[in-house]
Parts: sequence; C-alpha cells; structure tokens
Amino acid sequence: MTGFIDITFEYLLNPNENLNEEKEKLRIILDCRNLEIKSVENKLNINELKALKWNLCKTHEACKALGTPLVIELDENSSKKLKEKGGNTEITLRIHYETTENSDGVQWLNTNQTNLKE
Repeated sequence: MTGFIDITFEYLLNPNENLNEEKEKLRIILDCRNLEIKSVENKLNINELKALKWNLCKTHEACKALGTPLVIELDENSSKKLKEKGGNTEITLRIHYETTENSDGVQWLNTNQTNLKE
C-alpha cells in the first residue's frame, strides 16, 4: 500500500527555555515499523509543500517492540517560527510511505483512542 498522511504537531514552549540562545534546528522523531518512507514535507499551506531532511535510524535490536526511528529535521525557517514568542506553534508534516511485506499494519490514532486520552 502506498500513500501519505498529514500530521499536525504543536510545539510546546518550555518556560525556562532561552529562545534567543536556541539556534539549533528542531527535529521530530516518530516510530515507524516496517514502512518504506518515500519523502517528508512541511505543509506550509494547502498548496505549498517544502521537502525536509529525514533519516531512518537503525532499529533497536534489544527491544523488538519499538519500530524504526524516523528522524525529521525541520528547516531553519520553520524552527525559528516555532520558537518565536507569539509565533506559530503548529507544524503540519506530510509523510509519503509504502508498506512492506513485513508491515504489521498502519494505525493512526486520534487522541481519544489512546490509553491516556492525550
């Protein structure tokens, strides 16, 4: 199965974080098991997508319950906007993927479907 998903993340500001000194780009790490990731994009608006750098890390051999970490590096402009006080605190990513013969299933849960309802 080939497809894509749009996922919106909210950046929660740490009150102790010094935003002026924080120059490092933000990254998002997702768990994906037995999926072939084709591309990751920042969905800037309904018609504009910007390709992002991403990497599939090595699966942790000691814990088979965990999948493969998908590390997504946000571009410098997006990182800066997320960290600005009063700025945009959400980012929507579009992830293009393909299942493999070893894929258990693709399951995207809404908040109310999770154990903690968060």
